[in-house]
Amino acid sequence: MTQDPSRGEPDEPPPSEMPPSETPPSADELQAMAYADGEMPEGDRAAFVERLRSEPGLLRLVAEHRALDVLSRGAAPPEPAELDWSTVRDAASYRAPRLLGWVLLGVAMAAGAALLVAGYLLDDGVPPGVRALVAAAVAGLTLLFSDVLRRRLRALPLDPYRNLER
Repeated sequence: MTQDPSRGEPDEPPPSEMPPSETPPSADELQAMAYADGEMPEGDRAAFVERLRSEPGLLRLVAEHRALDVLSRGAAPPEPAELDWSTVRDAASYRAPRLLGWVLLGVAMAAGAALLVAGYLLDDGVPPGVRALVAAAVAGLTLLFSDVLRRRLRALPLDPYRNLER
């Protein structure tokens, strides 16, 4: 550190002497923070949104700042009701019936749908055109479901609420 001769006090260290943990944010980081906080002027916002579409790293930076905002809201100590809820939520007697119910319902629905479609498609009384339409509908639903699932899994790292607890 250098000393200011007029005051006898040390000056702030020049940027070259700053520790690596205290590096100033880059222009992209400042813009990402302003965008995530809703503080970016309207004129700059449209150009920044275009950059977000073409730069995945910048999009991830905005998602990180939004996640920090969400996490900072939960930094307060938990309320007593939340502590009670966490003990109920973690109990196996609370989770097991719901999980078992969803699993049984899902298996029964999938098996029922498969039997219904297979029986319909294999029935000789059904005209071939109708069978083709039913097969196309099943294939279309399967494609739509897999597309929605794929998009959700791709967007999951950008979800600011994924690390929150009740």
